[in-house]
Amino acid sequence: MKQLVTTVLSRDEIKKIDFTVAGIKVSPLGFNAVKNNVQSEKIEVEFSRRLARNTAQYVHSHNKMLLSFRSLDGDSDREGLIVHECVHAIADINGKKQLVSKSEASAFIAQCLYLYYRNEKDIQDGLIIEFDDKVLSAAWKTAEKVRENSTLSDSDLEPLLKVIAKDRAYRHNHSTMNDYDGV
Repeated sequence: MKQLVTTVLSRDEIKKIDFTVAGIKVSPLGFNAVKNNVQSEKIEVEFSRRLARNTAQYVHSHNKMLLSFRSLDGDSDREGLIVHECVHAIADINGKKQLVSKSEASAFIAQCLYLYYRNEKDIQDGLIIEFDDKVLSAAWKTAEKVRENSTLSDSDLEPLLKVIAKDRAYRHNHSTMNDYDGV
């Protein structure tokens, strides 16, 4: 399972993701730290039947990434999920407390940046990426701003944070702190 994560973190697209949200730097250096921690098994990667299909989760209290799939199958969406969870691992490695809403915002932005870079040629040739999920749609728009400027202002983040606060997965905890405690 750890090979899935290290494969994604070894891709050239990871080298293009570089931005900061709420004091957490999401960058190739951070992704490399996650990769090293996965390889050394300080961060475990496991398959979980309990997760919904094609989902993933990072459990900071146990330094563990759970995946609902056992292969990538050339699916950039699955790869994007891994990138998303690796952003939470970056915050955990740094031992930084962060609002759930901002933690999720940075993870969704990285996920969208990865999807953009993974499909960049097709997008430039006219492919339009659309999401049914409102959070991903808002994150895609925010990721467009990140491609122009790696430092996001509060006003740049605000639309995404509002959508996260209304999403049923986060509406009850969006304003609480993730107590990332280090790996």
